[in-house]
Amino acid sequence: MSQRTLLIASLFPLGLAIGSGCSVDEGNTGLRGQILETITHAPLAGVEVAVGDDAAGWVAVTTDSDGRFELTGLALDATRMRLDGRPASTATASYPVVVTQVHEAWLLRGAVTDLPAPKYLPRLDVDSQVELAGKLVASTDPAHPAAEGWQQLDPAGTAVVVESLNNAVPGAVDPAGNPLSATVVARIEAGTFIKFPEGAGTVLSVTQIPVDELPHTLPEYVRPNMMVTFQPGGTMIDPPAPLSFGDIRGYAENAPAMPFTVWSLSHSMALFLELGGAHIEGTGAAAAVVTDDGVGLSELGWHGPACTTINLRAQLRIADDETFYSPADGSLRMTVNGGGGGGGAFTLMRANVGGMVETGNVTACGGYFKFEYTSPTGETAVQEVGGWRCARNGGLNDVGVITINLDQTTGAPSIDAGITLSSC
Repeated sequence: MSQRTLLIASLFPLGLAIGSGCSVDEGNTGLRGQILETITHAPLAGVEVAVGDDAAGWVAVTTDSDGRFELTGLALDATRMRLDGRPASTATASYPVVVTQVHEAWLLRGAVTDLPAPKYLPRLDVDSQVELAGKLVASTDPAHPAAEGWQQLDPAGTAVVVESLNNAVPGAVDPAGNPLSATVVARIEAGTFIKFPEGAGTVLSVTQIPVDELPHTLPEYVRPNMMVTFQPGGTMIDPPAPLSFGDIRGYAENAPAMPFTVWSLSHSMALFLELGGAHIEGTGAAAAVVTDDGVGLSELGWHGPACTTINLRAQLRIADDETFYSPADGSLRMTVNGGGGGGGAFTLMRANVGGMVETGNVTACGGYFKFEYTSPTGETAVQEVGGWRCARNGGLNDVGVITINLDQTTGAPSIDAGITLSSC
């Protein structure tokens, strides 16, 4: 199995709803919150919410008719929260299991605190379900011991395809405002080794979900074009199954062959990880974002492609009668807009420091900059630069010089943004 470096991302905001929503009991420590269904935001009754870990044990409760829960008697060092939607499932709706992290700031000694936001569970797409019973054989490979739960997709059989066909990406639109659709495909080859979590069935599925209704919070700079969940979460696959996310570049004004990175929620680590690269294959209607060789579905859970992370940096200078010098720190503000339409859109604010201005890490596929300079006398100048694209290479990219020109008669400033934005 090929190995890639996994980058562990910061997951959770530190804000807590404490105040009128926080009750204090010196002998108690707890959490309370609400579980909602993705997209509909309907409260989910009957979800088992547990905090703890396998070594120390779990404290569990079931959500009420409003989807609310309150857990008490928690250890201050508890690190995991498990949301088990299976008890809430009905004949017409199935919900998964997800394991998330408990941020240390959420647990305060003697206090029952509210989670910063609701937790979401998706209704699984039954049309995508594939039953593996009858297609699996016992593993005889020492590297995948049957005693540890490993099975093998019959080497004499055929590949298994799990797909969501031309479904609308929740909350996503193209630049014209039309709904954005995508076909998501995972192809698991015959002979692949599979290990299901304890208590999980052998039915695989894939469901498209909103990028802003995830069980974890992604880092600020990670803006996936879409997110899907492959279930049962935590199922291990070796070698990884290649993924195709369809052509989802409608977020950009144009559709360059930009590089992508796939972000993945690991159930075993309860972390979002940068799984590896992806690229555009095909042209026209056949174009799709496809994982690079050796990258793919190795652990079922939440997965989504984002443009390769970059940091764009520009130099600043003031031009005063052919004399150049750096502006005062904080005198220029840069608005960074990216992500196009849908849940991937974002706006970041940056100020100049040390004669430079940087976007910081961003992963959007298209957008623009707006620069606003305020002179020492309070006069302002504004300049927009449109149509930026993620650079071919990730990391730090120097994109040019922003010159602030001072009128020799009035002293009024104007901005000349001489930025070179390379195509992907």
